Amino acid sequence: MSTSGSSNFGLVTNSLVDEAFDLCGIGSEGEPISADMYVRATRSLNLIKSTWQASPHLWQMTEATVTLVA
Repeated sequence: MSTSGSSNFGLVTNSLVDEAFDLCGIGSEGEPISADMYVRATRSLNLIKSTWQASPHLWQMTEATVTLVA
């Protein structure tokens, strides 16, 4: 079985917000999540994404050589 070496995983915003609330124990067992909570969570998610995008080298790997001395 061959694979392309890439994997795609994506969640729409509401699913991501639902998952975050679930991990926090909010909205579980039938507890309602208000529209205001969704709006605030979506705003926070957008702020996080904007912060990550502002860091151009966030995922850049650097190769280095380290000499070990006894």
